[in-house]
Amino acid sequence: MNSYERVKAVDNHQVPDRVPCDFLAEAIIWKRIKEYYGVDTEEEILDILDIDIRSVGPRYIGPPLITDEDGLYEKVISGGPRAKR
Repeated sequence: MNSYERVKAVDNHQVPDRVPCDFLAEAIIWKRIKEYYGVDTEEEILDILDIDIRSVGPRYIGPPLITDEDGLYEKVISGGPRAKR
């Protein structure tokens, strides 16, 4: 069973061969994992770790986000207010 079939089975209330895995991390963690495995993209990491679920969403096209002098920047939260990160 591949990742697509595994996630689709769970969505259809069927029993997959194993529980589908998801992975989320902050930018510094992605950077360190890429350095550890010697790869360039997050997709390569997800393949190495056998992660099944991929996040998708639209590209932000709104007004420019604010960046403060201390390096904090606004982050748009889907369907909600802007938040500083």
